[in-house]
Amino acid sequence: MRQFDSMRFPICPLALVAVLLLSGQAHGQNEPVKSLQKVDIALWPEYDKPSVLVMYRVEIPAETAFPATLQLSLPAAVGEPHAVAWRGPDGKLFLAQYTRQVRGEWATLEIKAPGPKLQIEYYDLLPISGQARDYRFSWSGGVAVKEFAFEVQEPTGASDFTIKPTPTHQSALGERSLRTYRNVLGSLESTAKATIELHYKRNTLLPSVAPIQSGAPGPAKPGMAAFPEGPTTELPPSQDSSGAIPTWVIIFGFLVLAGALLFVLTGNDESSAGAGSKTETE
Repeated sequence: MRQFDSMRFPICPLALVAVLLLSGQAHGQNEPVKSLQKVDIALWPEYDKPSVLVMYRVEIPAETAFPATLQLSLPAAVGEPHAVAWRGPDGKLFLAQYTRQVRGEWATLEIKAPGPKLQIEYYDLLPISGQARDYRFSWSGGVAVKEFAFEVQEPTGASDFTIKPTPTHQSALGERSLRTYRNVLGSLESTAKATIELHYKRNTLLPSVAPIQSGAPGPAKPGMAAFPEGPTTELPPSQDSSGAIPTWVIIFGFLVLAGALLFVLTGNDESSAGAGSKTETE
């Protein structure tokens, strides 16, 4: 009768650890976001360009397992977003990994979110006819939102400034003489859509603030000018604070698992050969 060689057993716990590491990493990478805690849409017409700077300030429920995958829709016509970032524990902004796929009039961004707070930015076309400006923002849905809100910043020199839905809060003029308007529209189902309309007049094409020049101090991307405290440098994967397992650990796990299997198979062959030799001798 063939006996089990107990000397080969100690490697099995290493293989088990490798399997657990790999399964944990796969689980973390595939956690889909099904609902959002908050979405705050910021619309800044003619801020640093003769267009509309659109910002999605997104908050994922804190109980979500990170890193998580979030899908958001942007108008396909705007092209690649100006910035896709996540806010670290220290409040600074870092570039986030994402992919973009166009489906008709909309482009789906699949974003890897290391943490609960994201910010997406793009510039959209502002229809201008003489002094008249008319802009319409559309939220296409696709994910449930517990609190959907918007912020509109009035450019310098604007008149007859109207917003639909009507804002419920108006700020005082800031240091740049720019006034903001806000409204909280409440919760939205995943199938619900929302629109925000701006109408005003302005007799100049100059932006409200001077565009950030290349090489000038400050954020690396002009769209991040509203958040000068947040550098837009990419966080190296090995330093990702999301808790994801580093790549070298995954490689090590595979090597341990492969070594364990090879060791067991080789041992079985040697045991079978030894048993056969013993039988022939007897």
